[in-house]
Amino acid sequence: MLLAAAFLAGTGPAASGAVSAADPFGQLDRLIAEPGRLTVRGWAIDPDTTGPVIVQMYVDSRENTMAWANQPRPDVEAAYPGTGPDHGFTMSLDVSPGAHRVCVFAINTGPGNHTTLGCRSVTVPDTSPFGNFERVSVEAGRLTVRGWAIDPDTTGPVIVQMYVDSRENTMAWANQPRPDVEAAYPSAGPDHGFTMSLDVSPGAHRVCVFAINTGPGNHTTLGCRWVAGPPFFVYGSLRHGQSGYYLISGRTTSEVDSRMPGLDMYRLSGSSFPYAVPNVANTAGIVGEVMRISPDQYSYVVSRLDRYERYDPSQPPTNQTYVRELRPTQDGLPSWVYVAGTRQADYLRSAGILITSGDFLRW
Repeated sequence: MLLAAAFLAGTGPAASGAVSAADPFGQLDRLIAEPGRLTVRGWAIDPDTTGPVIVQMYVDSRENTMAWANQPRPDVEAAYPGTGPDHGFTMSLDVSPGAHRVCVFAINTGPGNHTTLGCRSVTVPDTSPFGNFERVSVEAGRLTVRGWAIDPDTTGPVIVQMYVDSRENTMAWANQPRPDVEAAYPSAGPDHGFTMSLDVSPGAHRVCVFAINTGPGNHTTLGCRWVAGPPFFVYGSLRHGQSGYYLISGRTTSEVDSRMPGLDMYRLSGSSFPYAVPNVANTAGIVGEVMRISPDQYSYVVSRLDRYERYDPSQPPTNQTYVRELRPTQDGLPSWVYVAGTRQADYLRSAGILITSGDFLRW
């Protein structure tokens, strides 16, 4: 659409502020913002014709549409006799939620230049569904999620969908009574609770719940959570200077620090190897890796890791460089971590460098 290109580029007299007697004129009367849609109404006249003229609407200087200003406007005809009776216009465009800038132009006929009828800023409401993923539980091989969901476009129930490990999925209507939700959102109706279940294998699973959109808007994620159904075993290590690699079933899913209650991190001068040391202030340390171990391989894997870390669980801590302890991460996952033994911890506190940021890769 290039009809208003000269005006938008600022090349014509109308763009510079000079308006001739031959230029079209008119008015942007109303700008209406509805969910997913903008509508403008107004009128336009070109002195060179008694017939209708073309008007063009731009949204954010990109999306645009055109229409003829050919709708009856007796008030305009009365104000400008001799120009003809039909000069009103209505135009609409589908738009995304959020802030937008809308400009309307009258396209010139004959001598003269295109003319702006006005620009306005507007915010289009978002009517995508919203809600809360409240609980997830696993019992006897079956995973169940509970929560609520509302779509502003309807007082009826909406569909919610659960994905487990981005593969298995099921759907349900959010149509169960939730008086607390109704009290918080009285115009939404009474029944917006949901419960969904899926059979799952033992171990850790990633669960995500979505509210499916009705009418204008988009599908919405209500949240994702990890759940560990028994048996679930994880191992944590501080070897090789690795920082916060979550290895679930052998796959790295994130690279964030996983902090452990009651541990400080130290390094020795000239070394990048981090050491976990118990602290008095009960601040946080770090565990390097977390991985899932199947029950039949658990003892074998842990014994091999003990040998790799030179840890002998049959010996007292005072004889060990490291002591293996089971501690929760900040995400609530149980994790084995090798903590410096008594003599090693004392030496690190006196000679080591405390890593306060928790990011020991920079060392």
